[in-house]
Amino acid sequence: MTGVIQFGPLALATDRILAVAAIWAFAALVPWLLGANEERRNAITWLSLGVGILAARIGYVASHWSAFAAEPATMLYVWQGGFSAIAGIAAAVVVLAVALRTVRPRARALAATAAVAGMWFATTIAVAAGDPPLLPQGLSTRQMDGRTVALDDLRGRPFVLNLWATWCPPCQREMPMLASVARSRPNPPILFVNQGADAATVARVLQENDLRLPASLLDRSGSFGRALGGGALPATIFVDAAGRIRLSHFGEISRAGLEEGLDQISTKD
Repeated sequence: MTGVIQFGPLALATDRILAVAAIWAFAALVPWLLGANEERRNAITWLSLGVGILAARIGYVASHWSAFAAEPATMLYVWQGGFSAIAGIAAAVVVLAVALRTVRPRARALAATAAVAGMWFATTIAVAAGDPPLLPQGLSTRQMDGRTVALDDLRGRPFVLNLWATWCPPCQREMPMLASVARSRPNPPILFVNQGADAATVARVLQENDLRLPASLLDRSGSFGRALGGGALPATIFVDAAGRIRLSHFGEISRAGLEEGLDQISTKD
């Protein structure tokens, strides 16, 4: 499960925080242990780090090729997330092993890499082992015609909540893809919950962008954002049949990330 860390109004996924912490630890620890010429050790560290990050992205794209093949340009959209830790670590190890030709510096650098990777994997497993939070009870929204929809009535089947706003550029960038997936894969359903706007404004924005949403809902008060992500938009929340939040993605989501989340809640009992 992807947890969330709150910094004031900003919600950040725990896995991203852990990844940044691991990169920082690697960049600090490896040069310190090498003890060689400062310029050379920094060059080796940043080369291995750069190659590792590139390999991590390539590994993720390769393992989700069908999703990226539908929109090849999104392979470059790294802000959407999607990296293979194993591919990245393996590439960094190869660079260090080749660049460091003497035994002691090579052993130190590889030991540091193993330590950072081990701590990252252990922390990630510990976070994922926690009980998934339940979707807050009592959340209700309205259809475009004004009829009330209570999320408590959806208990017993999985669904996805996409929180968006008419003023949010990342929301509107991801919505054509989200709408396409929602139409081609109606189960679990994706519920598009607008934050703050009225029905007329939402209808106008959808028409201007030629968007056809299977389930367009309204949350004029913004209660969903406060209850689920502190107001960070866009937010995509994956809820399983037991009402547990299995994944939370804050920021623009990729087709691969969306399909991965849909697969996960579809297979949970």
